Amino acid sequence: MKKIALLLALIATIATTTGCQRFAVYKLAIEQGNVIEQSDVDKLELGMTRKQVRYVMGTPLALDTFDQDRWDYYYSRRDSSGQTKQAKVVITFKGDQVIGIEGDAEKR
Repeated sequence: MKKIALLLALIATIATTTGCQRFAVYKLAIEQGNVIEQSDVDKLELGMTRKQVRYVMGTPLALDTFDQDRWDYYYSRRDSSGQTKQAKVVITFKGDQVIGIEGDAEKR
């Protein structure tokens, strides 16, 4: 009787461990930062105010405490296969007006 119980336990262990190998573990895509769309960057214009930029692009990811006239927008997405997509846009102000737009998704 003990041999049958031991044999059944061994079969159950083998069946569960080999069965798990058939299924892949689902990995979530990881997104960080502000989603940067080329259509949003295309809406930006020199001379826009900070309020207008915030309306189009959202709140910047990083505000430089030493240079408050520079807003950095950064986006990173790693999909389930491990591939990474990154984009960065830097908007420079003088006073309350945009004087520069540069980065991966530049104004066309």
